[in-house]
Amino acid sequence: MVYIITKTFNSASWIYYGRREEGGRFLPKDFHRIKIPTAAALFPAEMLSWPPRSYAERMYNIKRWTKMPKGGHFAALEQPKLLIDDIRAEKGVSTEKLDYMNEINEYLKQMRVFYEQAS
Repeated sequence: MVYIITKTFNSASWIYYGRREEGGRFLPKDFHRIKIPTAAALFPAEMLSWPPRSYAERMYNIKRWTKMPKGGHFAALEQPKLLIDDIRAEKGVSTEKLDYMNEINEYLKQMRVFYEQAS
């Protein structure tokens, strides 16, 4: 809805059209694996299918690979609790950080309400 209101739908969706037309992405010959520890939250209703973990591990230093039970492309709006809980589990969030994380969770809930009302 945001893209329609701001008249940015065409430019925001171009990446999906371009990827489909080009046949996906290929690793360049001089590609160096990204060494930064990476977590992936795989939501089943995503617009594009997820690659196998073995393929992602060729590119990234995968430390956490979570297959979510529900949700999709707008996971933070659709399933904020699942996403926040997974981030907390990955980062080992301490109790002093929980208040801040709860504020973020509340914000995401408000955004979800806005998104549902706008649809």
